[in-house]
Amino acid sequence: MIRNFLTLISLFIAIQFSVAQNNPFIRHMYTADPSAHVWEDGRLYVYASHDIDPPRGCDLMDKYHVFSTDNMVTWTDHGEILRASQVPWGRPEGGFMWAPDCAYKDGTYYFYFPHPSGTTWNKTWKVGIATGKKPADDFTVQGYLELGDDNYAMIDPCVFTDEDGQAYFYYGGGGRCAGAKLKDNRIELAEPLTLMEGLKDFHEAAWVFKRNGIYYLTYSDNHRPNGRGANRLNYATSENPLGPWTYRGIYLYPTDCDTSHGSVVEYKGQWYAFYHNSVLSGRGNLRSICVDKLYFNPDGSIQKVVQTLDGRFLPKERIGKTPPKKYDSYNGLIMAGYQGWFSAPGDGSDRGWYHYTGKNGFKPGSCKIDMWPDVSEYDKIYKTDFVFEDGRPAFVMSHYDQSTVDTHFRWMREYGVDGVFIQRFISEIKRPKSYNQLNKVLNSAINAANKNNRAISIMYDLSGMIPGDEKALLDDIDKICAEYDIKLREKNTSYLFHNGKPLVAVWGVGFNDNRKYGFKEAEIIIGELTKRGFSILIGVPTHWRELTNDALNNTELHRLIRKCDIVMPWFVGRYNEETFVGRFEEVVKKDIAWCKENKVGYAPLAFPGFTWENMHPGSTPIPRNKGSFYWTQLLSHIKNGAEMIYVAMFDEIDEGTAIFKCATEVPAGESYFLPLDKELGSDYYLKMTGTASKMLKKEIPFSASKP
Repeated sequence: MIRNFLTLISLFIAIQFSVAQNNPFIRHMYTADPSAHVWEDGRLYVYASHDIDPPRGCDLMDKYHVFSTDNMVTWTDHGEILRASQVPWGRPEGGFMWAPDCAYKDGTYYFYFPHPSGTTWNKTWKVGIATGKKPADDFTVQGYLELGDDNYAMIDPCVFTDEDGQAYFYYGGGGRCAGAKLKDNRIELAEPLTLMEGLKDFHEAAWVFKRNGIYYLTYSDNHRPNGRGANRLNYATSENPLGPWTYRGIYLYPTDCDTSHGSVVEYKGQWYAFYHNSVLSGRGNLRSICVDKLYFNPDGSIQKVVQTLDGRFLPKERIGKTPPKKYDSYNGLIMAGYQGWFSAPGDGSDRGWYHYTGKNGFKPGSCKIDMWPDVSEYDKIYKTDFVFEDGRPAFVMSHYDQSTVDTHFRWMREYGVDGVFIQRFISEIKRPKSYNQLNKVLNSAINAANKNNRAISIMYDLSGMIPGDEKALLDDIDKICAEYDIKLREKNTSYLFHNGKPLVAVWGVGFNDNRKYGFKEAEIIIGELTKRGFSILIGVPTHWRELTNDALNNTELHRLIRKCDIVMPWFVGRYNEETFVGRFEEVVKKDIAWCKENKVGYAPLAFPGFTWENMHPGSTPIPRNKGSFYWTQLLSHIKNGAEMIYVAMFDEIDEGTAIFKCATEVPAGESYFLPLDKELGSDYYLKMTGTASKMLKKEIPFSASKP
């Protein structure tokens, strides 16, 4: 390859450059799409594409670089090995030098790179080949692979060499992945390309490696919460390098980029996952390559990669230049209730199938839940006695696992759900095993909220309380204050404030269902929380304003509400889509007017549907209507001037109100389960909640169209 004098000088300087290990591990330039290999000299080499600064887009990408290390601590930049102007058959305008790869055979290195040959770039892709005698220098373009006439999105080449020396070529773009054997010359296919079968939601970025006799194919998916790209890296396995493949799941969740592209390699006995993020620039088209350790389970499945910065876990909101967000008001937020009460045998809680169990245990014909969780993204799941139609066993999750709570808060971040109220039932505070789980889930939730920059607040549910239990509540909040810094927020940055004070919710005041406690106990709680410096949300019956139906006919309720900062009426089970539009929408309008007049905040409730057939056989469900019921409520609240919204619930599958990911395919047998609509997907209600939150904040225009 011919280099001019200036290029030689820059290469000499680059060769001297090395950096201490951290993420991103290359910081003096913007890099992406890392392809990692270990060659015969014992070094690990990374072939990367290059984002141009100032950026315009992926059309400007050019100038492939190579980096290497012999200790995973310091990295050497070997300089530029190829640019578009050095490709004889390339696009005249240049650019579009996307994700590359490299292979080795008999003293020659083969560098594979995608590049268009014409101005209409997306229809003229070719996979070029440059060869050299060194792993990071003196490459010369030889031509391109003859891959056929259909060259739409023929990008992201990958070459895998098996133990017997046979090499395989793959490409993956435009939603399809194809592969074939290569001839010994490494520049021609030995057979026609065939599509890789069995991959789920394939987008691009194919990478193939082998471990313990198992072939792995990793790739990025089409994950786009709220219409924004947030690709995840998935993987599939096979007994054959060309498949068919069995989908195995996600091994790396989104970074702070719209795109994701990675490679996997073993070096000195440790496996590594390479990927990119935009930590250095804060811009998705100015990326930087990263590496973290990768681990396998005994069955060969890949554990989720922990993304790090300088060796410490930090999710995307915490690794950029923007400081952690503090939530100073409920106004502008959509918050959900978070029960956190499901447990399973073997999770460490010693509660068995807590909240799953029916009258005769947790088995077909006896259960408490009406919806089945989608468990495809949990690190830990638990086998049940339930099976699907085809005989496969059905699994559930446990809130007692930190990883479960982490997954839930990650979903909140990805889909734009602002945060949750963590439920703490007074009756459970008094029981040791229950109290242990409440505290375990609270600790997990606070950590996850801070990691994912989600708002969090405590909600005390007074259900089951008896006179005198108000002391248990106050002792509990004192312990939480001492442990979690919810007032100063120096460590616990995500705790929700309102009117300048930390917000605590007290739910269950004024109901006419013969509760053992009354206004006297509620006033003690409200008064003492106020003295302790809290703002208060009070949870009341639907007809609190009129003091009829589900509410006690006593104006004492109004007096207590005026002592609080926010009132939240309980609407679950009170209406369906038809009666909401016909009647309850007017109830909300009048509630808002009362609250404005009395200078109290108002948080109307929305719920996606309701069913508790397994707890109360023969009951009448409130249908979800493919999301229309939930969307109608959210739109109405926003249109009528609500400044904040409460959603019931994030994870409530007992009564079928959950908005988190629930299964579209449910177990068969004696028990009833409500599946979510397959065409909408398990994440549809998270998407709707995030979209509504953006409309509430006026980040997007108000629109009646469902996401």
